Amino acid sequence: MKRIVTLLAIVAVAAAAWGGFVWWRERPVPVTVVTPHMGRAADVVYATGVVEPVRWAKVTSVLRERIIELCSCEGETVQAGQVIGRIDSTAARATLAELEARARLSKQELERAAGLLERRVVSQQAFEKAENDHSRNVALVAAQAARLDDYELRAPMDGQVLRRDGEVGEVAEPGAVLFWVGQDRPLQIVADVNEEDIPLVRRDQKVVVRADAFPDSSFEAKVERITPKGDPVLKTYRVYLAFPQETPLMIGMTSDVNIVVREVENAMLIPLAAWTRTACWCWKTTAGWRNGGFPSAFAASRRCRFWRGWAPATVSSRPGRKDWQPAWRQSRHRLRPETEAMPLVLSIALTHVRGRLRQSIVSVLGVMLGVGFSIAMAALMQGSQEDFIATLVDAMPHVEVSDEVRDPAPPPAARFYGAVNVIGARPDDDTRGLRNPARLRAMLDSWLPGRMTMTLAGQAVLRYGGRDVAVSLTGVDPASYLRISTIGDDMRSGSFMELAANLNGIVVGDGVAEKLGARLGDTIAASTSSGGVRRLKIVGLYHTGITQADDATAYAMLKTAQVLFARPDVVNRISVKLDDINAARSVAARIERMTGYRATSWQEANESLMEVLVVRNVIMYTVVGAILLVAGFGIFTIVSTIVHEKARDIAILKSLGFGQGDIRRIFLIEGLVIGAAGSVLGSVLGYLITLGLGAVTFEVRTNVEMTSLPLTYSPLHYLIASGFALLSAGIAGYMPARRAAKLNPVEIIRGAS
Repeated sequence: MKRIVTLLAIVAVAAAAWGGFVWWRERPVPVTVVTPHMGRAADVVYATGVVEPVRWAKVTSVLRERIIELCSCEGETVQAGQVIGRIDSTAARATLAELEARARLSKQELERAAGLLERRVVSQQAFEKAENDHSRNVALVAAQAARLDDYELRAPMDGQVLRRDGEVGEVAEPGAVLFWVGQDRPLQIVADVNEEDIPLVRRDQKVVVRADAFPDSSFEAKVERITPKGDPVLKTYRVYLAFPQETPLMIGMTSDVNIVVREVENAMLIPLAAWTRTACWCWKTTAGWRNGGFPSAFAASRRCRFWRGWAPATVSSRPGRKDWQPAWRQSRHRLRPETEAMPLVLSIALTHVRGRLRQSIVSVLGVMLGVGFSIAMAALMQGSQEDFIATLVDAMPHVEVSDEVRDPAPPPAARFYGAVNVIGARPDDDTRGLRNPARLRAMLDSWLPGRMTMTLAGQAVLRYGGRDVAVSLTGVDPASYLRISTIGDDMRSGSFMELAANLNGIVVGDGVAEKLGARLGDTIAASTSSGGVRRLKIVGLYHTGITQADDATAYAMLKTAQVLFARPDVVNRISVKLDDINAARSVAARIERMTGYRATSWQEANESLMEVLVVRNVIMYTVVGAILLVAGFGIFTIVSTIVHEKARDIAILKSLGFGQGDIRRIFLIEGLVIGAAGSVLGSVLGYLITLGLGAVTFEVRTNVEMTSLPLTYSPLHYLIASGFALLSAGIAGYMPARRAAKLNPVEIIRGAS
């Protein structure tokens, strides 16, 4: 019966360990309790707009000629018809002179034909022909003279020159805007609203506006008119917004627009985090609970109408028994001989183990196998984890700063309403990237404990021989990029620095080249969504061992990428390589505080992967513990058998003066001896298995390419496995030892007699 109880206790310990792991994995999420309050709420339609004058016009050239004169009159007042620029009219004036010469000649011919007609020397038909030629030449002269007006750029209205585009010496293209002329007051905002949201918009609706130039301020406006016809390509409608003229907004400023389509004055405001898709999480209370308002359940309802009976309360833990102490039973005092020593106890334990040598060897083998395989498994699991992390960290920057913000600004209407439902929100199409990169570089260079480089990344399509491959194209400065990347060591052919010598060069992964069917030196076509197309020569092939990088990335010069993406002088990434990779989180947080842009550490970028690795390690050590626990059953069996067989010897030892503690130590040592022998042999076996696994070679190409099993030789693995084996052996030996110590020598001797 006692054996069954012992086995059940061991099973209970294992079940408790597994339950603890499951609880840790499925542990409840911390909850923050907040009090709702009443306030204003609104539904708003999101749009983006530009501040423009109500009356303004563009001045363009209708001819393709070189600019010879442009007035420096931005901000100055001009009159309608005033000349503000000229383009080269030399060729046109030469043509006019030629036409005028033809007109004079045709006039002379006409006068001569008239005289001959009077003398009836020529026919009426010849005279009419001369008359027609002269009329045509006169018309050509008049047309050419009128055309000279096109070579002068005139103000289309009274107002200010709002902006001048173009410089003297440039070639003016037909339709290219050279001047913006208008009246600086009154102003309006022209916003683009999605076609699916336009049915909600009406005239005179309230509008809240925020401009990037004034991020902490919001301005009120109203819908003045809506264009009757939308844009079928962009699927937007133009909405004109009027606002007070006493405003700091300036012409050309971009703005976020919230058109208020519904307002609720007295609404209950609950944090968004408390809502799921169809339910609101709220506290339910139990009436009559002591300390008042203590929550007894946390339930979901479709609407949180009222929080009746809820009030903050001070909750104290239930008091327990004071001055409680375990009542340990003291064993009777036994006379211990003065000559007792630990070697005698150890000698008796070893004699018992040798007496059942076969069973002892089987138990040692069980422990040895458990320790050996646990060491090999730990070496393999930790080796694969470290190899994966090392490959991942080497292939990516330790910190990457992007042109995004971690916490986007709230909608403009949030300044006036406690809750805002945004309708038709669109991603920001700002293509400016990181603003003022030179200032950012100087700011980070002053303290950054590492190296950095600035890049421009985007999506592109590479084409060669009728094959298309979509890649992530990164524009880099080769010299600075090699300081933060190991791609220089991963080059299989060509050189990464060849990009610096060839603006039309590109470096691609060997997987990309294989998909295209291209080789080093081949010329491929690269195109982007902005319409940029360029022919680039492959000057290098690299192989990192990470499939995603080898099959879907490419590098070009920064200037080349800026041309392809139509983003001149723009960068959208700062890649940082740190001297200490463990400082990535703190460095990223500091960069984010200083710049306002999102800075992502390599740990954050791979956070889900790290959690998987932690769970995998927990599973690994659980399996190892189970293996050694099974080995502990063997030790328990053999020590229990020895206790049963040596009951008479135990009685004799007790009659000689050995106490319960001495008897417990004897049988506990027997279990520890078996565990220690198994640990030593298991350590040797684990080392040999690890060596054997390291000699296995193969080829696997998944997310990370592998040619051999990654292994880690760590003394910690041997200590953990041996320690757990000794712990299992000690527990397995202690249970029968405790039973042996309680045997009554008188009853045993009487039974034997």
